[in-house]
Amino acid sequence: MNKKLIIAAALCGLALGSRAQTEKGSFLLGGDFNFHSKRDKDDAPRTNSFGLGPKFGYFISDNFAIGLGASYFYSNQESWTTDDQGPEGPIRKFNNGFRQSGFNIAPFVRHYIDLNAKFKFFSNLSVSAGKSWGRSLGEPTTNNYLSKFELKYYGATLSPGFVFFPTKKIAIELSTTLISYHRSEDTFKYDPNNVNTLYVPQIRHMFQFGLSTIQPAIGVNYHF
Repeated sequence: MNKKLIIAAALCGLALGSRAQTEKGSFLLGGDFNFHSKRDKDDAPRTNSFGLGPKFGYFISDNFAIGLGASYFYSNQESWTTDDQGPEGPIRKFNNGFRQSGFNIAPFVRHYIDLNAKFKFFSNLSVSAGKSWGRSLGEPTTNNYLSKFELKYYGATLSPGFVFFPTKKIAIELSTTLISYHRSEDTFKYDPNNVNTLYVPQIRHMFQFGLSTIQPAIGVNYHF
């Protein structure tokens, strides 16, 4: 009988400990890191990017938190050459790469669902606003030119994931983007070959859903 009471008490303690990690009035402090590599064309170098950023949240009710995150990212693609077929034979074409970095601020809301004493599922909805800047890499030719640019962008992202609590206060997360929308606007561009070039700012909209958005991210949070 005593053994049964001890086991029941232990199970209740685990359940309460799991709830205390995300109960009303608790805080979370953490950050994440992500890396993404893709190839837009078969003959082009891969575009590599990474991001990192801290975040802070407060649980306004059990398993429901609001917070604020900030992040920095960097991406680049090396320049490359291709052989195009011209009227008089192959033509060597030089393609510019690019280097870009930026930052953004992202308020978020997050909801957790208990799976067991150590694991939870969560969904994270964030809206973001930020700025980035960069330049093209390579040599100017008759087919292209070097440029510098700045962008302003806004967006929203829904990211589900799983969190593992190895201890009461430490949480390890694995998440990915499920749905995202971003709006960006060019604010500056410079052509060193023609300083009088008139450049009309471009506005771009990008919506992604499902497998095309998969960008795994690992994060570690401290709950207190």
